[in-house]
Amino acid sequence: MYEALEALAKIVTGRDKDLSANAESFLKNLSISEPYKKLPKEYISYANNFRHAAATNAKKPNLSMAEVESFTYLTGVFIMIASDHSPNEILKLYPYLEEEDIREALAYAAWRVEEVELPLVTG
Repeated sequence: MYEALEALAKIVTGRDKDLSANAESFLKNLSISEPYKKLPKEYISYANNFRHAAATNAKKPNLSMAEVESFTYLTGVFIMIASDHSPNEILKLYPYLEEEDIREALAYAAWRVEEVELPLVTG
C-alpha cells in the first residue's frame, strides 16, 4: 500500500525518487487545504521512519492491529486525495502490484470512512 502512494507521488511530482524525497513537492501538488496537508506530511514522516528503520539501525515499534489497520486506511485515503492518475500509471512504476491491490486499498478506505465505531459497554 505504501508503495502505491509512493508511485503516485512519483507520477504527481514527475520525479523518480522515493516518497521521502518527493514529500514536499507531492504535498504542494495536492488540492487540499494547508492545515489538512499536515496529516499526509506526518503520515509520510512516520511511514519513512518505520520503513527505513533497519537502514538506520533504529528499532521498529511493535504495532497493534489497530495501528496497522489505521495505517492501511490512511494510505487509501491519501491515494484517493491525490489520485487524479490511473491505476495503470501506478502499476507501471510498481509492476509487482496488481490493480486489485489499489482497488482493495480504496475500497478499504471507503469502508472505514463509512464505519461508525461505538464503545463496547460491558457488565
